[in-house]
Amino acid sequence: MNNCSSAGSSGTQIGDGGSATSATLQYPTDAKSDAAGNIYIADNGNVAVRVVYLQNPEPPILVQDKISASTGNIYTVAGIPGQYCGAQGICGDNGSALSATFANVTSLDIDSSGNLYIADAGSSFTTPVIGGTIRLVYAGGNPVPPLLKIATESPVAGDIYAIAGTESAACSAAGQCGVPGPALQAQFNIPNFVRIDAGGDTYIADTGACVIRKADAAGYISNIAGTESPGACATSPTGNGGPATSAGFSNPLNFAFDSQDNLYIADGTPDFVIWEALPALPQTITFNSLEPVTYGTPPIALTATASSGLPVSYSVTGPATLSTTPSGTDLTITGAGTVQVTASQQGNTQYGAAPSVTQSMTVNKALLTVTALPASITTKATQLPTFQAEFTGFVNGDSQKTAITGTPAFSTPAVLGKCGPYPINVSQGTLAAANYTFAFSPGTLTITGDAGQTITFLPPGTATYGQTPTVALKAQASSGLPVDFTVISGPATVSGSTLQITGGGVITIEAYQPGNCSYAAATVTQTLTVNPAPLTVTGPAVSLPYATTVNPAQFPPPTITGFVGGDTQAIVTGNAQYSTVSGTPQPGTYPIQVSQGTLALAPGYRSNYTFASFVPGQLTVTTASQSINFTQIPPFTVYGSSVTLMATASSGLPVVFSLTGPATFFANQNATNPGAGINTVTLNLTGVGAVTVTATQSGNAVYDAAQQVPQTFTVTPAVLTISANSATRTYGVANPTLTYLISNFVNGDGDVPRVITGIPYLSTTATQQSPPGDYPIVITQGTLFAPNYTFNLVNGTLTVLPAGNYTLAASPPSLSIQSGHSGQTTIVITPNNDYQGTITLSCGSLPADISCIFSPTTYSFNGNTNGGLENPLQGTLTITTLGGQTVVGALSQPPTPSGGPTHGLLIWAGLTGLLITGSRKRLKNTRIWRLVIVITLSLGALTLASCGSGNTAALAAPGTATITINGVDAQNVASSTSLTVTIQ
Repeated sequence: MNNCSSAGSSGTQIGDGGSATSATLQYPTDAKSDAAGNIYIADNGNVAVRVVYLQNPEPPILVQDKISASTGNIYTVAGIPGQYCGAQGICGDNGSALSATFANVTSLDIDSSGNLYIADAGSSFTTPVIGGTIRLVYAGGNPVPPLLKIATESPVAGDIYAIAGTESAACSAAGQCGVPGPALQAQFNIPNFVRIDAGGDTYIADTGACVIRKADAAGYISNIAGTESPGACATSPTGNGGPATSAGFSNPLNFAFDSQDNLYIADGTPDFVIWEALPALPQTITFNSLEPVTYGTPPIALTATASSGLPVSYSVTGPATLSTTPSGTDLTITGAGTVQVTASQQGNTQYGAAPSVTQSMTVNKALLTVTALPASITTKATQLPTFQAEFTGFVNGDSQKTAITGTPAFSTPAVLGKCGPYPINVSQGTLAAANYTFAFSPGTLTITGDAGQTITFLPPGTATYGQTPTVALKAQASSGLPVDFTVISGPATVSGSTLQITGGGVITIEAYQPGNCSYAAATVTQTLTVNPAPLTVTGPAVSLPYATTVNPAQFPPPTITGFVGGDTQAIVTGNAQYSTVSGTPQPGTYPIQVSQGTLALAPGYRSNYTFASFVPGQLTVTTASQSINFTQIPPFTVYGSSVTLMATASSGLPVVFSLTGPATFFANQNATNPGAGINTVTLNLTGVGAVTVTATQSGNAVYDAAQQVPQTFTVTPAVLTISANSATRTYGVANPTLTYLISNFVNGDGDVPRVITGIPYLSTTATQQSPPGDYPIVITQGTLFAPNYTFNLVNGTLTVLPAGNYTLAASPPSLSIQSGHSGQTTIVITPNNDYQGTITLSCGSLPADISCIFSPTTYSFNGNTNGGLENPLQGTLTITTLGGQTVVGALSQPPTPSGGPTHGLLIWAGLTGLLITGSRKRLKNTRIWRLVIVITLSLGALTLASCGSGNTAALAAPGTATITINGVDAQNVASSTSLTVTIQ
């Protein structure tokens, strides 16, 4: 089928029997293919189910409907197109599917045998409302679907049957949908979607009731997801993450199972939500077979159990009822026939619903004995008397009036006019009874003389059932003949002259003397009133924990005492009425007043007992239990850190902590108090080792003490870093004292004896003569000890620097000097490697008539640096080319002797003048002026003396020479540089 149409009117002109691609579909709501690929369609607008025949084998339903199908054509297989089911009871169930009508075809499914399951969502537009049902079109053959077996004993192929739900009503209130219970008695509210599984279980999306339901193969229906709320679904989805049966759906439209049995539910409004319901744990029910019984048997205790341990509930069909007793559930037989009891367990948040188990029981008829009553006539009688019979063996309070119909037949061989005893034979006649079979016992007809006699029969008085089990009957015939007794009516039997009371009520006893050939028979009756036995109804003892709302409807049944013989409380139906304190009372005891309520005796027992007295029960409100939720503490934590304790009591009361081990409570706060906003407690760790913290809640007038919850964790040492300090020295110098640094104390600790003692060991491989380079300073623990710490030992580095030295440099490095003159260069001394010492400068070998003078001649270094660089020193080297000793550097001698003395005077006169001129402003007293004069005269004298010498110095010969400038200190650390001197 390649396309479909929703156009056109619904009705019969929809293309049935023709090509599927030319057919008209009106709002199709669901489609499903069978094993052969034939497609079934829920044609909602046409109110029918149709099939597109695509390939063999031909769908079984078409075969049953005797439709000769052609490949690619479409056919109606259920419903009358265009015709709605307009009223209850006329939808065509139990007849041909092609003659049935639907109210609202919403979904369908096909099983492996071709059986067609249809969700008919019902209609709220009819009066009365048509309830939704799940209907099945039987394809014929075996196996018969399990739910169909329950719906009908002899299904007919091609017919349609309701297998779940009832069209007579729609569920309109939570708890009134008949779920859990028999599927055929359930009420739906728009069953919108249906699917089946391989085991015959049927799943229904009951959209209007807001739930997903499951009708199992045993015919028991239960909810598997959602909270039943007919007509009042949640405005928005609720219950995410909780039990599936507690979820609140808004509009559960359809669903699907995956291969792992996870259930996915499409919740349509207000926002489209896909729910995932994880499969619950499976459970099974063990329900042993029920043995045949006879009508009148005492109530039977049902003993089914669920593997989950959850309580089992029961439902029953057939002549029996269920009643709840303090010990469980009893089955009371109400008639003969077949009784079916279904045991079910709906599951909870942990377990899914168990497959229900049904057991059948045969109830055999009880036996009634029909005994012909004695009769007598005289020899003058011309016809036999009207015979009567006595019925014995009634059970369950039955009587001849309530339990049987018809009359027995009588016969006798008696000969009229001839005295003597004759048997009265009795047979079934027209007797009939639903719950009894009959046995027959003959009586005696006595033909007697006609002499009269009387019987004196003393009244038996009164009795109470159960208190007076027997009564001695006393009667005497005037003839002296023996008197016999028989029970005409009432709850008693007679043996000889002893009346055995079997119940309450009025007993009619007949005393009779059958007569003989002389005396005619005589009878007389007396009545005995048997008062009902008094029953005492005692209220239950109920114990509730504090904060539980008192709900008397949930109290267990009362205890009823005073029963006689084998009677038990099972013969009582209904519920007592309780009244007691309401709300959530404080712990204590409270009376539970008891009244009759709807308590009643089962038929047949109502004259035997009366509810005579009511004894209050007792409600005990106990202190509520509570528990502590103590958040897990990490098993290990480090000294110096803190630990946050979090614990809450289910009661909401403060939780108090106690501890052992190396820890204290921060700010001495050792309890939570949610009411005051204190939700945590902090532990300060004061040492290492095991710490045990115990959370307690001692309870109060309302709550019991909670079970203490201890936790133990271990405080591990913190880590101290012990670092060897790095050091530097110069080659040849002894190693410095090695030192260390301690870091990473916690908890306010420091390098004090209570925290750490001892010292580490420090060593290095470097010696005083080790060459320059880096050498490890190795640190070991030595005698270090700290109870709350471990040590991280970090080595240092000893750096041995090259020995201190210096360099010499001349600037400029060469001089050109005119012979007889002098020249100067700057000597720069640069220390290296923190050099320390005093350097003396000198010149190496000099050429003839050349001399050198240093100013200054020594230089001292103390190893200081400036910005990481060592400061150089500099001085002046004067080279003279005049052979004599140069007194003042940079003096030059004239080339000829003639100008010598005059120049000498001029020099000293000039110097003196400069001194006088430069000092004029400063020399303010005579003493200073006198000093100047003395110096000037002295210098002058020296000049004159020189001038007066008749010898002149030799001059250096022209040429170029290299002069070595040497430096040396007290440790013989030497350096040198060269100066090139050219003499012109």
